[in-house]
Amino acid sequence: MIITLQDLKTYLNITDTSKDDLLNFYVDWINKFIKSYTWRNIEAQDYEETFNGDWTFLYLVKNYPINSIAKIENKEWDTREEINYKWYMEEIGEIYFDTLLIKWINNYKVSYNWWYETIPWDLKLAWLKLAGKLYNKADWIKQESNAGDSITFTSEIDMEIQSILDNYKLYNV
Repeated sequence: MIITLQDLKTYLNITDTSKDDLLNFYVDWINKFIKSYTWRNIEAQDYEETFNGDWTFLYLVKNYPINSIAKIENKEWDTREEINYKWYMEEIGEIYFDTLLIKWINNYKVSYNWWYETIPWDLKLAWLKLAGKLYNKADWIKQESNAGDSITFTSEIDMEIQSILDNYKLYNV
């Protein structure tokens, strides 16, 4: 979760609990929206993927940034000491291997933890600005409902918020 109820209440300068149900709705909805918009989960998590060697020294993981790599295994799924690697570019998911990876279909498996352990300040800011617009009933909201989990927008999201979220968007190439 990017922001908690207390973070939102502090941002909106709300000290009582009378609006907590509505604010909790915003917290849940915006977390879901950001996951959907960026095509990423927003909590650090473990992930495992298989990949081909393709006669290369470099592999780009599907999810990034990388927090840690638990292990890299060969096609027998046994950890091999000769698979030495370095990951210099954790923010874009690059793993460099000391030896050439032999080409074979799905003959390597990497287990790693990814996403931010501490949510970046600009992503928190975009979240809070979006929540502030919802709370202040900005003119770009056409319809809102609490029980049915529904919000309809009359126009696109503010360009400032969109540009921040675009920095975290996963693009499939």
